Amino acid sequence: MTSKSSQENQGRVTRMMGHALTLCDDARAWDGLSFIMRNHLSGFERACLFVATARSLDPDDRCHVLRELERREGVGMPLPPFFDQIDDATWWASHASIEERKAVLVAAFTSLPARKQGDFLAFANRRSAA
Repeated sequence: MTSKSSQENQGRVTRMMGHALTLCDDARAWDGLSFIMRNHLSGFERACLFVATARSLDPDDRCHVLRELERREGVGMPLPPFFDQIDDATWWASHASIEERKAVLVAAFTSLPARKQGDFLAFANRRSAA
């Protein structure tokens, strides 16, 4: 049985979905729907909506949308350190997409002097052997 609060939250999402569909060319409406869903639906409810929506797409479109979603989901390039460089870098890496992490890793590694690159490779080899 659904609680009154849960029904109210679902009503908010339903109304916002109607607004987003009415304003279909307005990206802000769709961003607003994401925000409302994140704040008024459970993870299970959002996952069920995601699966139902994905299943409604043609298989080729579904693959394209999921690849594009993965590509776009990231936090952007790292900002200058605020307090502690290691903490900031660790936070960024835990939120960045794989493509973002690879780009920064390559750029950081190639910017090091040759000796430091060797030191880094030795460190990485020790870590992978452990």
